[in-house]
Amino acid sequence: MAQKPTIEQFQELFKKIDKSVVTRDSFQEFLDRSVVLGLERIMREALNSAKEIASQITISYRRSEALAAIAAAYAQVQDFERAREIASQIPDGYERSKAFADIAAQSHDTQDFDRAKEIASQIIDEYQRSTALAAIAAQSHDTQDFDRAKEIASQITISYRRSEAFAAIAAAYAQVQDFERAREIASQIIDGYQRSKAFAAIAAAYAQVQDFDRAKEIASHITIDSLRSEAFAAIAAAYAQVQDFERAREIASQIIDGYQRSKAFADIAKHISYHLLARAAAKAGKAKG
Repeated sequence: MAQKPTIEQFQELFKKIDKSVVTRDSFQEFLDRSVVLGLERIMREALNSAKEIASQITISYRRSEALAAIAAAYAQVQDFERAREIASQIPDGYERSKAFADIAAQSHDTQDFDRAKEIASQIIDEYQRSTALAAIAAQSHDTQDFDRAKEIASQITISYRRSEAFAAIAAAYAQVQDFERAREIASQIIDGYQRSKAFAAIAAAYAQVQDFDRAKEIASHITIDSLRSEAFAAIAAAYAQVQDFERAREIASQIIDGYQRSKAFADIAKHISYHLLARAAAKAGKAKG
């Protein structure tokens, strides 16, 4: 049995990091270690130490990034009061807005989403404002608050970012099998790539519920080769999942994109091996009986 790390070892993770380059990834690494090991008490103590270290970072954006990661960590262990307290101290508007969106995704509290949206709307830089709103929209549809996601996405002023947000919303509708709304949103997306991406996700979702005819129909109308190939690869994998290996191979062989064609055949091979192993196990079980 592996020896559990001590609070000192966790603190060492942050002491090793130069205070000017503390990143979100370093805090996430710490969080992942703590959660996997079930060390909630140690994690809380070490997060307090991390907060002290973050407060000493002199570069404003890096301090914002570190505090946002700490706020997200507190939210993941359901300490929303502490998460909000830290998020409110983040100097950078983009990181502060995104932090409240991350908290809202965990707390499901509409006030957190409202706070995130309010902060994002005050960001002067159009690109950062659009990116922040896109992140909030993403968290909204992840919690299946689709009306809020659409409302926020519609406020994004950069066309590509707005299309990207609506493509993600369409895909999220497809995941919960609301295909009518998914198709409706996807068809209204202005950017060609993001529209194709949305329809690829819808085709894959149809395939997952074994509506293969609809999946193939949608995939065949996707105009971007790489995304059409991605959709057909997902359909081939879905056929293989239900052990219709002949149709899976037929579709895979027609995929234009080399990477997606290889991926489709790899998925087919995986499902064939699962099938053969299951048959072998069943035969072995009968022989013993």
